[in-house]
Amino acid sequence: MRLHLNKLAAAAAAAGKPVPDGEGIYLCDAITSPFVFGIVKPKIYLPFDLDEEERQWVLLHERSHIIRRDFLLKPLFWLERSCCTG
Repeated sequence: MRLHLNKLAAAAAAAGKPVPDGEGIYLCDAITSPFVFGIVKPKIYLPFDLDEEERQWVLLHERSHIIRRDFLLKPLFWLERSCCTG
């Protein structure tokens, strides 16, 4: 069963689709920068090319955004920017 899931994950990755990699963490080949997405249950999206040490630091950083609820304010920031620059 695990081999089958690995093949599905590899196919999803090749298609640029996010692949689950633990609780609330997704890997995606189509992104170049990590980010948090979601309001009710925020998820962390990471690019595939992070080494293990870099990944740990990035996860710590992104989790701090979730703890501080920064993801709730980001849409307001973008709305304000679009209103003031347009």
